[in-house]
Amino acid sequence: MLNTLRSLILKVLFQIELPPPNLTPAERRVYDLLQTGQTPKQIANTLHISLSTVKIHIRHIKLKTTHQWNKTKPNPKEAHQKET
Repeated sequence: MLNTLRSLILKVLFQIELPPPNLTPAERRVYDLLQTGQTPKQIANTLHISLSTVKIHIRHIKLKTTHQWNKTKPNPKEAHQKET
């Protein structure tokens, strides 16, 4: 608990990006290990899952973070279409 609190405080103080809230528990574990610098193969060994499963989780994480980013940023094509 203390380590989690310490980690959260450091993230806030140093403004490190927090993971999207919509990650599944498995995706969150992979995300946390990616943040520590582990490779997908190391993550697979650490979590005792296949490398292909790790790659799928990484793909889902990218989709969710990209989708979240797109929701906060206007799409230039949509803005242009609205003007015409």
